[in-house]
Amino acid sequence: MGQSHNSAFSTDDLPKTVARTFSQGSSPMSMDFHPRQQTLLLVGTNVGDIALWEVGSRERLFLRNFKVWDLGACSMPLQASLVKDPSVVVNRIIWNPDGSLFGVAYSRHIVQIYAYHGGDDVRQHLEIDAHVGGVNDLAFSHPNKQLCVVTCGDDKTIKVWDAATGAKQYTFEGHEAPVYSVCPHYKENIQFIFSTALDGKIKAWLYDNLGSRVDYDAPGHWCTTMAYSADGSRLFSCGTSKDGESYIVEWNESEGAVKRTYLGFRKRSAGVVQFDTTKNRFLAAGDEFVIKIWDMDNVNLLTTMDAEGGLPASPRIRFNKEGTLLAVSANDNAIKVLATTDGLRLLRTFENRSFDASRAASEAVSKPSINPISAAAAAAATSAGHADIGASVVSISGMQMTSQKFGNSLISDGAQCRTMRLPDSIRSSKISRLIYTNTGTAILGLASNAVHFLWKWQRNERNSSGKATANVPPTLWQPSSGILMTNDIADVNPEECVPCFALSKNDSYVISASGGKISLFNMMTFKFSSGADAQICVWNSDGWEKQKSRFLQIPAGRNPAALSDTRVQFRQDHMQFLVVHETQLAIYETTKLECLKQWVPRESSAPISHATLSCDSQLVYASFLDATVCIFGAANLRLRCRINPTAYLPANVSASIHPLVIAAHPQEPNQFALGLTDGGVHVFEPLESEGKWVDHLYKKWRRIQR
Repeated sequence: MGQSHNSAFSTDDLPKTVARTFSQGSSPMSMDFHPRQQTLLLVGTNVGDIALWEVGSRERLFLRNFKVWDLGACSMPLQASLVKDPSVVVNRIIWNPDGSLFGVAYSRHIVQIYAYHGGDDVRQHLEIDAHVGGVNDLAFSHPNKQLCVVTCGDDKTIKVWDAATGAKQYTFEGHEAPVYSVCPHYKENIQFIFSTALDGKIKAWLYDNLGSRVDYDAPGHWCTTMAYSADGSRLFSCGTSKDGESYIVEWNESEGAVKRTYLGFRKRSAGVVQFDTTKNRFLAAGDEFVIKIWDMDNVNLLTTMDAEGGLPASPRIRFNKEGTLLAVSANDNAIKVLATTDGLRLLRTFENRSFDASRAASEAVSKPSINPISAAAAAAATSAGHADIGASVVSISGMQMTSQKFGNSLISDGAQCRTMRLPDSIRSSKISRLIYTNTGTAILGLASNAVHFLWKWQRNERNSSGKATANVPPTLWQPSSGILMTNDIADVNPEECVPCFALSKNDSYVISASGGKISLFNMMTFKFSSGADAQICVWNSDGWEKQKSRFLQIPAGRNPAALSDTRVQFRQDHMQFLVVHETQLAIYETTKLECLKQWVPRESSAPISHATLSCDSQLVYASFLDATVCIFGAANLRLRCRINPTAYLPANVSASIHPLVIAAHPQEPNQFALGLTDGGVHVFEPLESEGKWVDHLYKKWRRIQR
């Protein structure tokens, strides 16, 4: 903490303690706390990623890479721009006033609006091709009691859009340079918008088409942002000139003149300085590798905070609404969250609640032991499962919530989800490997007898997309010759080997092995293309050396098989990876090999047979040797949903029938497929009314918490 220049200043009024540090994976460019849930933080980055963090529990609830939702509906200039250079930056990410929506302004034409339904439930709402060039800023406003989105861009315009439909309401023209920022406000029942441009001009607009009402010059004459105090009574701006001179000033709105200029920018800034206001009392700016703080009523610098070091020259900053937390961008793509005494108390309270709820949810979903699945056993499992859930109690701030049957939290009946066994006219042995094609229109399986099976979905009236689905059965594709695509297993016992295969990016070829020669097949004809001896060669490369290694921590009392597999799979951001072992699921940090989260089945439960991440890295699908399937949140390994065998297997099936492998759809994050020991393949999707795998227990807990 830097020196204070005001003896009346209390350090408890400012967030100064580093309470959390997150690795975002790319450099944060814009951040915003939820207006009601004070520990929810939105982040947008320099590569177009957006993320939602729960600061209290340290969980990343949501991560989405930039993608145009409907490229065909976009303008030709945008399409041409993305083809020429696909890189995209998030210029602004911001919540609407009640936190039900958030908007993202990108450096390429596009604005995307998401709907937020609590927890990690984030849904696409609107995509607007808003400006020619970059969209430099975005804000929400309520003219005429109608929620609108205000944007500005490189095309020198400000535009107002209906937040419900995306229809354009107004276009404001008059700036002679790209518009850098917008600041909607209302005063004495008058709704207006301030805008700033890169030539230093500040203009104000009413919601009409009569042009700008004022024309000010901003100090610095370049990148300037404006913000009101929390009570809306005082207007401030912060700007940096092309020469690196930075200014924070307070404005006299009625006269259009600078009322107060704050001191403390001693050196030329290395970047554009960002600022924020809090508690109707403080101004803050990121500059000179620290956070500078001013009292609004005193032009002299009040204090500085270095957040324990590691800040960039011009860090991005954002207070939560109560001023108890302050998010600041740090080096190495990190985010630090500083807290006041009240903020620390809030985070500790949330940690306790999160622990209680997680423990109760874990106790509520204990899996049955391995035994034959008869009609009586199925009924008992269903009854016992619901009894467990019904008996669990979550303690929240002195309240007690006794959970009942929470819909998809436990699925014991096929009517509770969409599931389909794929046609299998050719009798096969157990399915050892399973993969979706990259287009998501087919599933390829490899049986333990070295035979491949390909199921293709056709485009028709019932399936207009032609994608894999549990609603429409596919065709088991076979060449007219009747020759099956079979690996060479001469002199090999395939039951003792580890099979493997991989698809080419265009789905034209599959390379495969079942312990013998490595085969390359043409996926169109099923013809064998080439073979090789079963060698795996490791070539030395200068500078390659083992950086770190770590043994898995086997839970006490567990005795895994001597040759049990350990599988790893990177998450989308490559900052973390999933580890799958029969005794556990775990999330590890990539560079340090630190175990961040671990989930261990109860001692009486069946071992894990396989697990995989969903295509968006938000879910983990896991199968077990008792034929149970569990769905976890990938951020915290919290169990969301359990699918009992009774939901997809006949009541009289042998106890030896269970999934050996699980595969995730490459484009639909809520679809997966199982390969079973009887040669069957099942595709699973949530009910269309749900749209996703939902943990109703957790959602109810979050609603009560809010």
